[in-house]
Amino acid sequence: MFSERYGVIQADSSKTVSEIEVRIIAEKFSGEVHLTDVMLQGGRLSTNWTGHPSEQHWSNE
Repeated sequence: MFSERYGVIQADSSKTVSEIEVRIIAEKFSGEVHLTDVMLQGGRLSTNWTGHPSEQHWSNE
């Protein structure tokens, strides 16, 4: 079973970002966790993944 998780990190807009460190922490559970994809994007809203046009299957029907 896959589930999507979204989160927004608030940044101080008066400063510039020179680097980012990402830590994935899983706590208080039993079983296994399989992390498949992590996407970082700019802006105030997180959006779903969209494939590159070269990854899309096209039909001329």
